[in-house]
Amino acid sequence: MSNKKAYESLKLWRQNHPGVPLKSATRIKFDAVVTSLEAGRFYSFAEIEELVGLKLVGSRGDRTREIAMNRAKLTAALRAGGRPWITRNGVGIEMAGPENGVSMIGEKVVAAASSVHRAHSFSQAISDIHYNSMTDANKSRMQTIESAFDSFRSVAKQVLLRLTEKL
Repeated sequence: MSNKKAYESLKLWRQNHPGVPLKSATRIKFDAVVTSLEAGRFYSFAEIEELVGLKLVGSRGDRTREIAMNRAKLTAALRAGGRPWITRNGVGIEMAGPENGVSMIGEKVVAAASSVHRAHSFSQAISDIHYNSMTDANKSRMQTIESAFDSFRSVAKQVLLRLTEKL
């Protein structure tokens, strides 16, 4: 659906449903909490749960669907708020600040570099198995892809070296 069609659809929906909020009460709570989070601080899910009043942490057998939906709403509120953060898997979130911002960028670069490495390995396996039976156009595309992966990897390596060197 194009942006214009989506806009027209939303406009029509709003005309037919006046007074109905586009955000749920839960999402509004998350938006309010996200705007109050301090930069550079780590928040456990239990702390955020206390601030919002909704379940974000559970033990085995708890209402996992509800917890997952609440975490998704938290993520949506963080994205909409435009404030950078990193999720610490299963523990909480860390808000970016002046002290930890560069290290967070480094973590993202490492994640991107490992993704590129996995994609390069995947393309290499396809190339090893099917390169001889490919058409000339596809062989040319594979060579372009390989050179792009090499460029990504060399740039990522340079960035990581710069981030880890002592100032």
